[in-house]
Amino acid sequence: GVILAGVAADGAEAVEQAAQLLPDVVLMDLDMPVMDGIEATRLITKGFPKCHVLVLSMYHLQDVIDDAFDAGAMGYILKNTTQAQFREAIRTVAKGQRFIAPEVQKELDEMAQSGANGTAPPASALLTKREKEIILLIAQERTTQEIAETLKLSVETVQTHRKNIMHKLKVRNVVGLVKYALERGWNH
Repeated sequence: GVILAGVAADGAEAVEQAAQLLPDVVLMDLDMPVMDGIEATRLITKGFPKCHVLVLSMYHLQDVIDDAFDAGAMGYILKNTTQAQFREAIRTVAKGQRFIAPEVQKELDEMAQSGANGTAPPASALLTKREKEIILLIAQERTTQEIAETLKLSVETVQTHRKNIMHKLKVRNVVGLVKYALERGWNH
């Protein structure tokens, strides 16, 4: 059987509950206060390898999915999922196997396809709204701590976003990010 126990109101509490209860599956909502679901997933999978995280999200955006799996999630389903799919996802993830909702897989396939055809979208199109906000704040010479406070994110999450942005835009440092923002007039 699969052990599912405990309820957490935010990401930090989810990590605490996982530490105490060591469940087989942690059902993770990505939109949580205090610490977001990506960060909580990263801490749980790093600290408690036997806890498998199944992400429950409204979004099936490429980079959100990527972030979740990069953080160690084993499964990704949408909030409007059927009971049957929900049960199947929990059983699969409990066995340590990856489960991706069909709609989410479709999104991943389409992105892979657009890249394979040589018609990859421009780098700026790959940036999420959140990433654009972060570039904007970096261009305004805000520190990572200030950005985290402004956007109500953890410092680690801002650092992860920054790393992802730099990778997407193929720039090596903050100067490159600022230059990118200035060229587009984003610093106003």
